[in-house]
Amino acid sequence: MTNNNMIFVANWKMHGNFNDISKVKTVLNLIKNKKYKMIKIIYCPPFTLLKSFSNYFNNTKLNIGAQNCYYKSDYGPYTGNVNAKLIKSAGAKYIILGHSENRNEGETDLLINQKIKSVLKEKLSIIFCIGETIDEKKKKITFQVLKRQISKGLKGIKNTNKIIIAYEPVWSIGSGIVPSRNELEKNIKNIKKILKQFKFKNSVKILYGGSVNSKNANEISKIDGIGGLLVGGASLLQKSEGGALGIGVSQDNFMFSRSAGNFLTKATSIIATLFIICSLGLTIISRGELTPTTSVIDKIEENADDAPKLPENNN
Repeated sequence: MTNNNMIFVANWKMHGNFNDISKVKTVLNLIKNKKYKMIKIIYCPPFTLLKSFSNYFNNTKLNIGAQNCYYKSDYGPYTGNVNAKLIKSAGAKYIILGHSENRNEGETDLLINQKIKSVLKEKLSIIFCIGETIDEKKKKITFQVLKRQISKGLKGIKNTNKIIIAYEPVWSIGSGIVPSRNELEKNIKNIKKILKQFKFKNSVKILYGGSVNSKNANEISKIDGIGGLLVGGASLLQKSEGGALGIGVSQDNFMFSRSAGNFLTKATSIIATLFIICSLGLTIISRGELTPTTSVIDKIEENADDAPKLPENNN
């Protein structure tokens, strides 16, 4: 692994509109520099933005991906669903699959496997999410969980050249808590060990996701075997000493270390900083912590009392 060969994935979740394209343009302008040519940046906005983003950033160094897809690969009477074929027609080249938020909604390993096969059929790339829950962690069965998710999710898959694994401990996502360095090193090694057992034809890059912020990104980046970051909106709702999103924090403190073992060089750290700030600033805006300018994202109402109420039964 070289420090100029990192992958950064931004999962926008259910946020954003076309006006937020200006945030992505900031990163695009920076990575036009030749010294960043090995850096891969992937934005995964909602389905509604795939076509416009893909068209706008066509023939640039920015890649566009979707956040999920339907498991059926052909067109058909599947109301409200979007499959890999439709995503491909919109111009996206990546799809996130197996995210814990979808697993929590009932997505099984078998269903994920069907989705993976349907995506590969369209020759798109996959960001395959795996990770243990807090209960599984307490029971000390993380290895068994990761092995099950990989073996069942990638069942029948021999060529993994279009698969990226994202290790996201479920208990870490949005919690502000990340695994210890020793725990991360152990789990990354175990993932590699599991992959080796299945004798895939290609090596698989492993990303980390789960409460990545300005205070821990530097340490995470130093861990052997981590080839990039998958960052979701919730991870930067925490404030650092430099303010929301780490704005005001210097690049040296954010993702840069003078240690020779650090994967992120100073140049890469600048990209990482802007990547996170620009791609996920919209999440902060939607929570009302910044005043939107070009964006018209609606403020998220956090008060449960504001949620729609069911009509009372007067019978």
